[in-house]
Amino acid sequence: MDNNIIRTAIGFILAGIGGATAYLTTSNVVVSIIIFLSWGVSGWLFAYIWTVYPKYLFGDGVDQGRWDGIGAGVVAVVLFVGIRVIPIPAGYKLAVILLLIGVWTIGYFTATLSMIERQTS
Repeated sequence: MDNNIIRTAIGFILAGIGGATAYLTTSNVVVSIIIFLSWGVSGWLFAYIWTVYPKYLFGDGVDQGRWDGIGAGVVAVVLFVGIRVIPIPAGYKLAVILLLIGVWTIGYFTATLSMIERQTS
């Protein structure tokens, strides 16, 4: 199967999961579309790195793992501790968590691609 089809399929599948979950919990179309887009782009970027640069997907050693761990740790604290104290309805809390996951993974994958371009150019 063509890699472009795989990347697009993964992007749409993740977009559908994120967008549908957001819509089911909030019934807000705009919030659902934003999450749909963020999860779709994140899924496509993941699949792009997976198919084109697989060795860079999960870091390459202790130094890279340390920075990945710090990023994941901060995001996890915000997602699972910080969101609980914000006085918003439960459905919107889940939507905020989904949005933060989408935005964080986009940032992670684009930073990975930027590093790859610097190393390979």
